[in-house]
Amino acid sequence: MPGMPWRNEGYVWNGWSGRLSRRNARDIMKLKIDRQADTLYLTLDESGAVESEEVAPGIIVDYNDKRQVVGIEMLHLSKRAPDVEIGRLLFEMVPAVAAR
Repeated sequence: MPGMPWRNEGYVWNGWSGRLSRRNARDIMKLKIDRQADTLYLTLDESGAVESEEVAPGIIVDYNDKRQVVGIEMLHLSKRAPDVEIGRLLFEMVPAVAAR
C-alpha cells in the first residue's frame, strides 16, 4: 500500500491501542476469503491447528494442541451471504463497559 512504509517492516496497526507496534505473527487476527473455494477463514492464532470440529453444517472450528480455538472456517460463503459485498470489510470494536 502506498504511504505505508512500515507495512513490510514488521509493524502492524494495533486497533486496541491505536498505535503501530512490532509484529508478532501469533498476535495477528486474519480474515481470508477464497472466492474459488467459496470459503471464509478467520485465523485467531498462528500456533497451528491439530484438531478440527464441524460445529454446524459448513462451520469448522480449528483447535491447537491446548484445545484453544485458532481458526474458524465457513464453507459455501456465497450461499450463506449471497448479497454481501466481500470486497468491503468493516472492522468494529465494541467499547468496553465500565464495571458496576
